[in-house]
Amino acid sequence: MLLTLNYHNQPIDLGGAYKVKIHDAKTGEWINYPTDFSRSKMFLIYEMCLPVVNRDELIGYKSIVARSTDLEDVRQMYNFPKGSPYYKKCHGKE
Repeated sequence: MLLTLNYHNQPIDLGGAYKVKIHDAKTGEWINYPTDFSRSKMFLIYEMCLPVVNRDELIGYKSIVARSTDLEDVRQMYNFPKGSPYYKKCHGKE
């Protein structure tokens, strides 16, 4: 983890992508966990087209790290439907 931003009381974690290690809460070990950007999709967020990491990959990451905030995020992601109208793809692209 490089940085956590607080935007309108919403914490946003920013970190590495290619050479990142994360702490496995179960084993206590630091493991390599690079982001697979080939699985990302482009979404319209605040009028900008931005790459968004694959949902299953994000759930996997948060489940390994297993901080209370991450586990709450995982619960929320499972409750948020994949085909939600809140997800708007950029110009029909995936």
